[in-house]
Amino acid sequence: MHVPNNRRIRQHKRWFINNPYHIEVVTARAEPFLYYLYEQVKARNLPIELTLLPFVESSFDQFAHSHKGAAGLWQITAPTGKTFGLTIVLGTMADEILWPRHKRH
Repeated sequence: MHVPNNRRIRQHKRWFINNPYHIEVVTARAEPFLYYLYEQVKARNLPIELTLLPFVESSFDQFAHSHKGAAGLWQITAPTGKTFGLTIVLGTMADEILWPRHKRH
């Protein structure tokens, strides 16, 4: 896969090289979710790489919130979540953006 050589990519690459512990932390956070996410992605015939998207979006922190209002593993916004039928009750167990296993399929 061709990776462009631009300033932003170089900055991120440098950060990962200088912070090797981050991979260990994110791997530990991912463990409770990976198999479930893999099975859900596979069942829908989606690209398996989507299983790892939360590594980039939230560092597998299901409680991550962005300054733009996105939340959860995939950094989904409330309007996007509603579009896809997620129940959103901010900050509660009913919030399916934060608790992906609670969604019935």
